Amino acid sequence: MLRRMLITGASGMVGRQAADYFRNEYTVTALSRTALSVTDDKDLNRVFQTVKPAIVLNCAVIRNDRCSQNEQLARQVNAEGVRNLAVCCSKCGAVLVQLSTDYVFEGNTGGSYTEDTSPCPVSLYGCTKRAGELFALEENKNIFVIRTGWLYGRYGDNFVRKVLRQAQSGQEIQIMGNQYGNPT
Repeated sequence: MLRRMLITGASGMVGRQAADYFRNEYTVTALSRTALSVTDDKDLNRVFQTVKPAIVLNCAVIRNDRCSQNEQLARQVNAEGVRNLAVCCSKCGAVLVQLSTDYVFEGNTGGSYTEDTSPCPVSLYGCTKRAGELFALEENKNIFVIRTGWLYGRYGDNFVRKVLRQAQSGQEIQIMGNQYGNPT
């Protein structure tokens, strides 16, 4: 029997890609924000009792470009929602895989970050994602925090897809020369 995996935020680029990827290894329950809000304790408890996940992959997020439009929602989803998930995971013994971001760093090192680099977020998005990391680590010791950057995949609009589209159409590709990243 396959282990059970719950994916939150499953209608987004990463959630959709992850659901496709893990379906052969796990019994995947992939829920969008409309099907499961990480901010709703009662709904979370109901889903955890039904699904009984061994692993939870949290892809629910208020992205950087939307944080300033609704600061309260950004804090609820990116920080408090992660705490809610961590508590539910702790109660049922599930592993929480929390997707975070390289925005938890200042962005002025001119190089790569390591696990030992001290976080120092400077944006609302970075602050809410860092708060989520800390809440999760407080509530559940069975957790992996993955700090991603420059996400890409077959779904959604992302840097890699834009460059490929431009190349295929014969357009000139213009890229900023002062930003560095490692596509995830």
